[in-house]
Amino acid sequence: MYKKILLITLVFTFLVNTNFVFAQSLTSPRIYFKGPTSSIAPGSEFTLSVLLDPKVAINAFDLEVAYPKEELEFLNFDNSGSIVNIWQPKPTILPNGNLGLAGGIIKSWSSKDGLIIKLAFRALDSGEPKILFVKNNLYVADGKATEVKALTVPLTMSIKEDARVVSVPSVPFEPTPEDVIINQELESFKQEM
Repeated sequence: MYKKILLITLVFTFLVNTNFVFAQSLTSPRIYFKGPTSSIAPGSEFTLSVLLDPKVAINAFDLEVAYPKEELEFLNFDNSGSIVNIWQPKPTILPNGNLGLAGGIIKSWSSKDGLIIKLAFRALDSGEPKILFVKNNLYVADGKATEVKALTVPLTMSIKEDARVVSVPSVPFEPTPEDVIINQELESFKQEM
């Protein structure tokens, strides 16, 4: 009898937890990477797209991306085609070597596959480098700056000596028109002070 109760309890607990995780994945915002789908060779230059699938309207974010510095060399941020209007501050390499991304979306974003930014890298050595989010703060466009944690999906790449070398061009980061206006107004304000 004891074994039956224990088995029923375990099955019930598993089902409840599975349903909770499944329900959470259906309703929680998600941030993920899209990059090379097959193995690449050392020396390859490639981009990873940082994408947003929010489920609710999002108008700001604060993210940090970690990657193995011995296997990948970061080259530049490419914001061409981004849904982000305001980069304050602009994307940066943090003191710990990770990548800091913070910004806002004026009209908010609630559709699928919103491109936040592309990250350009060079593959340095063979291996399976894992790129992941170590900070994943999103802010709901509800007028209250409600913070939500996004479900994050890391990316594990395959870098092999016998793979082909790829070279994907990237465009250097450009300030958005909104960023230019904000910076001009800040300069005017400083001069008036």
